[in-house]
Amino acid sequence: MYASLNEYHLFQGISPKDQQMLLPCINARLAALQPGQTLPWGPESAGLVLDGRCTAADGSIAAESASHENSSAADFGPNSLLLFDAPVMLSAREPCLILRMDRHMMFSPCWFSCSFHHRLMSNAAEPTTGRCTCRRTEPPAHT
Repeated sequence: MYASLNEYHLFQGISPKDQQMLLPCINARLAALQPGQTLPWGPESAGLVLDGRCTAADGSIAAESASHENSSAADFGPNSLLLFDAPVMLSAREPCLILRMDRHMMFSPCWFSCSFHHRLMSNAAEPTTGRCTCRRTEPPAHT
């Protein structure tokens, strides 16, 4: 699993050896879903879709999807970053593999403040060319 993570934006610039140390630090674990299978997802989790497609549903996403022509707003494919501000239910549209992580560890350094952990935080924060999809269930607050 470690070598294949280099193809994902979130892990770019992090060597397979450093990934082996980083994954336990962020409490990374794999979730494999079959079509139609669901997975409850809380705001304390972050995830990366490694393979397959899934959708996320809760009241606000369903309402938003129904009110727009593009009903794929809650559809996530490979290299999508899953971040939600409220609990949602993920549902696999096809066989789906998700790397699930602790959200707070993805955006905060650990005690050792390793360079590769900082790289992960930087990769998560920087915009991509549409490959990474962060989905908020509520609009950001206006300041």
